[in-house]
Amino acid sequence: MDSISALSVASSILVVVEFRTELLLTSKQSRGESLLKQREEYLSFVSEKLKSLILELSTGYNLTKEQISASALQPSSDVVALQELALTCIGDTGNLVEDVEKIKRDFHGSASSHYSVDAKSWLASLLGGRVDEAKLERLSTIVTVHVRSTIRCARSQATTLQ
Repeated sequence: MDSISALSVASSILVVVEFRTELLLTSKQSRGESLLKQREEYLSFVSEKLKSLILELSTGYNLTKEQISASALQPSSDVVALQELALTCIGDTGNLVEDVEKIKRDFHGSASSHYSVDAKSWLASLLGGRVDEAKLERLSTIVTVHVRSTIRCARSQATTLQ
């Protein structure tokens, strides 16, 4: 797998991590819309966004997997680690989509408690136990380390070829 492909997978992982982290942040309520409508729209937005992020990451993962299979060279440990991290991220985010979908299904039948809280804060409170902030931070740090190593290897290879 070339360095660009590895960096593409790393970038996709970080985009997913960033979005999942944003789900935990609270925001101020928008004016002019009912909280109920805001919540419905926000749940739909989050669900669709997570699904598109999974699709993007899965596509990058599959492309790099094909490149590894087609290559005669043994992939670096950084590439293998990024592939494993991508799979973990895909699985964790898939679980989060299932949680959001369950909240969407149960939404209309739920009690009216916390209707004074904006949509983003409300969802963050529901997902708080389902999104491991420390795990997201570790994932981000690990991906960064592998990206640095991949760039170093690519520079080294470029220097050797010259």
